[in-house]
Order: sequence, then structure tokens, then C-alpha cells
Amino acid sequence: MDKNILAQLEKITGKDGVLSTPEDLAVYSYDGTFAEHRPDAVVLPRAGLDVQVVHPIALLDRAYRQESEVSRLRRNQEISHSTAKRKNDG
Repeated sequence: MDKNILAQLEKITGKDGVLSTPEDLAVYSYDGTFAEHRPDAVVLPRAGLDVQVVHPIALLDRAYRQESEVSRLRRNQEISHSTAKRKNDG
């Protein structure tokens, strides 16, 4: 997770309110099923207001990462098309 996002979260919940070490994240990567998903960070809000402030930050981070993934996939697709075109032209 982006260090700026982690810093923002720590400002809201305090340094002990954000877990991001591999050891901490491993503990939160299970939900009682056999599925495993390691989170990017774990936020432990102290009050309801913390949740109201943290939630939009998390949504923005997720949207940014999804947009980055879409851009990466488009670039890969463009590279594939240009490579295929060169093979067909040659």
C-alpha cells in the first residue's frame, strides 16, 4: 500500500491503529473459511468518526489501484496488437 495512504490512516487512528507488517497482515488474511486474502493494511478505528474518515481514503486508494491495473492491461493489449501487426506485416 502507498506510504502516503498509510501515513494518512495513521494520522486518523494513531500509529498503533494501522497494521501493515507482513506478520500482522498474515493474522488478518483468513476469515474462518479456507480462502486466504492478505490485506494491504488493517485499520483499527477507535471511534465511529474514524470509520467515517478512513472509509473514503480506502475507496480512493482502491479506485486508484484499479485504474492503474486497467491502464497496465491496456498497455499490454496495445503491445500485443502492435507485435501481432508487425508479424503480419513482415
